Amino acid sequence: LVLAVPLTICLIVLGRHVGRLEFLDILLGNRPALPAHELLYQRLLAGDPHEVAWRAQEVLRERSLISYYDQVMLPGLRRAHLDIVRGAVAGERLECVIRSAREAIALLAERANARPTLTAASGETAAAVEQISDTSTLDRLAKLDVARAPKERRIALLHGDHPLDELPTLMLAQVLRSFGLPVEVARLSTLHECPLHGDARPWLVFLSYMEPLSTLHLRAASIAVHRHLPNACVALCLWQEMDEGNLSALRGRLRVAAIANTTLEAVEAAIISPLRRPAEAVAA
Repeated sequence: LVLAVPLTICLIVLGRHVGRLEFLDILLGNRPALPAHELLYQRLLAGDPHEVAWRAQEVLRERSLISYYDQVMLPGLRRAHLDIVRGAVAGERLECVIRSAREAIALLAERANARPTLTAASGETAAAVEQISDTSTLDRLAKLDVARAPKERRIALLHGDHPLDELPTLMLAQVLRSFGLPVEVARLSTLHECPLHGDARPWLVFLSYMEPLSTLHLRAASIAVHRHLPNACVALCLWQEMDEGNLSALRGRLRVAAIANTTLEAVEAAIISPLRRPAEAVAA
């Protein structure tokens, strides 16, 4: 009995730091077997947005919202997209995932300053906090001159028609509003309803897609925005993981100011791109 506890702790430590013995940490430790984004997706499938929001609030006591979105919520949506593509999630299950994710994102905005009901951090929260790296995010945000961003000029976030396209768009809108930037979210199909003149005219337009699209489709969408809003700066949000080679090829083929794969990259583009003159934005 005296040796049982220290020996168990030694096995857990070995499992945590030796790859081949990872199963010991899973069997004997108090950490969840699934990573944070898989647990989030599991709760979305179960239709439990309140649990998602409260767990997120626990994590947000130690990590930034942008890091949580980029390293937990976004990978969870990518996981959902894989199941949708292979037909495992459709119909009512798909509607449940979308509805739950939309409600969870809204609850995170409402409870930004609320304290979680759970008083002590659970093993799941500790694992999620350890999984999320916040240093690089905070360093990049510190380099942005948010005060110079023209907060009187509106940003339009236009998402595609895929069921998941709206969700990362709502996440980006929430983050941008936290920086004091005026944002509107709409479907790309409603582009003709965007005002062309006056203060309500978008200065920056993001085209937001979770579903991978062809280069021709993306180019047609950016050209349509340029025709409707000739002085606007157009950027792309492609929420799938892409290597630098594919991104460089897209930048060479598409007439856009920036291409973002994460919320952080989109925030950087939103703050930096509007500082250009309209002629420079169109030329990009």
